[in-house]
Amino acid sequence: MDNLNNTWGLPVIYKTLSIYPVKMKDCDIFYNSINCLLIEKNKSQDIQILKMSYLYFLFYIGMNATDESGYKFSYLIDNLKDILSLVFQEDKIMWKSDNNRIFIVIKNIELNEQDFDNIKKIILSQNLIKYSENILDAELEQKIKEAEEFLAQRNNDNATLEENIFAFAASMNKFPDEIKELTIYQFKKILERKNLLKTWEVYLYPALKGGEQDKIKHWLSHIPEQGMYDHVIMSMDEFNKITSDSGIFNKA
Repeated sequence: MDNLNNTWGLPVIYKTLSIYPVKMKDCDIFYNSINCLLIEKNKSQDIQILKMSYLYFLFYIGMNATDESGYKFSYLIDNLKDILSLVFQEDKIMWKSDNNRIFIVIKNIELNEQDFDNIKKIILSQNLIKYSENILDAELEQKIKEAEEFLAQRNNDNATLEENIFAFAASMNKFPDEIKELTIYQFKKILERKNLLKTWEVYLYPALKGGEQDKIKHWLSHIPEQGMYDHVIMSMDEFNKITSDSGIFNKA
């Protein structure tokens, strides 16, 4: 049987610590801070950075790196503290270093760099954040980037987070403040299922009339979890057909 922790909005226990899924009332803090867990460290050309753990890397660039304007990346450490405070429901987040290693101390529990890698995966999974540490072939990565940009242009009418909240409220006959206690996971999964139900209701009668009901996905059908690039791969045939005609991505 599948673990239903995310379904019920329950925490994951890690070394006696509870890691809580983020609720919709805190989603703005979460989305404004989650970038600290999504940096593609393994794409660096610096062998020393590649050897670093992700936690050490965060502190390394947070304390030492600057952009072209001289702006420091110390905000990443602040973002990390915000994320950890949120998911552990603990304001007192402390760091310590020992022999070139970084440790997090939460409720007197010391977490090492490997622990942090595990916690990072839990946080991303609990809150339906897709992330891949796989290093792609440079040409494939460029094609994926082009496909994502193209699809983003075609789907520029996608609803904002605020609009999704109002859409959820309208479809479920609720006021927005009734949604605050849902987790991000619950909110997204319910909205996804509701969308499938609405689609099924709209197309069922025409399909029945035309004898093509088997082509309509039932609203209780399984919805496979999407991988990092599934949204691009699933649209690649259409993408190639359109772009080959227009030549917009053809190289000179």
